[in-house]
Amino acid sequence: MRGGKGLVFLLFGVLWAAAGRAAPAEVHPWAGLGSLVIPGLGQVAQDRAGTAAVHGGVWLGSGLGAGAFMARDTYLEPGDRADEDRQILYYNRASYYADTLNTVSFNTQLYSAYDAYYGGEGESAATLLAAPFQPDYLTRATTWLPLALRAALLFDGGANDWAVVTDDSISRAEIGAVNAARYEAVAVGEEAFFRGVANEQLVRSWGTWPGVLASSTLFGLAHSGQMGTANKVGAGLYGVYLGGLHVRNDFRLGEGVAIHFWWNFLTALDYLKNGTDDGEGFPVVQLGGRF
Repeated sequence: MRGGKGLVFLLFGVLWAAAGRAAPAEVHPWAGLGSLVIPGLGQVAQDRAGTAAVHGGVWLGSGLGAGAFMARDTYLEPGDRADEDRQILYYNRASYYADTLNTVSFNTQLYSAYDAYYGGEGESAATLLAAPFQPDYLTRATTWLPLALRAALLFDGGANDWAVVTDDSISRAEIGAVNAARYEAVAVGEEAFFRGVANEQLVRSWGTWPGVLASSTLFGLAHSGQMGTANKVGAGLYGVYLGGLHVRNDFRLGEGVAIHFWWNFLTALDYLKNGTDDGEGFPVVQLGGRF
């Protein structure tokens, strides 16, 4: 998800209206909003200091780490490392790790909001992080069929895919390895917020398909389609599928997390396969206003 951070905060108004109308257990909108702004804040209000420390620590640590990489002279701004016309993503070490740590930081906000919203009664981060590797999910046709389709596209020649180009500071192999942690954060954070909070509350308030369509629309609007990410229509349609599965699974998040993780990981692998790490065509970093 890129370009939807501001929208996520606006979405909480919709969830606020939905909260309590048909929720089976107590929900805590104020605590959820607090943890969306500062992870751990809602948990502090709920006397869960240990959880607050973990959420706040991961958020602050990843955010500070991202800032340190962004301060390097070699850091490329997002607009300087994406060629939208040629569908090329340019990465060096500073840009990639800044992007990855920012991704972890933001998705910590999303998961912490979910956790505080349900007062700690939601699914644990450990359970959701393990979901992509659970045989119970990977053997379900509803999981492996869409993933088999995405895997098959790895062999389509890459004519319509993005490509990753790196300079000599980082290799595509290193990016591929770190992507596992990066897309774990995305899958857990986005599924917790958009399915665990938005989809569940809207379905319970408005009924199954109105709720699924509403939450998938919000999911679509939170995506920009820039820098190789899903566009609003594509993300919205995928949100319908994931939202429907979420309801079918009695609002359990594991299968959606597994699909979300592997789809993103395979897509990123496709981009890496199409690219090069010899620095060919890498943009020249201009001297700017940083001293």
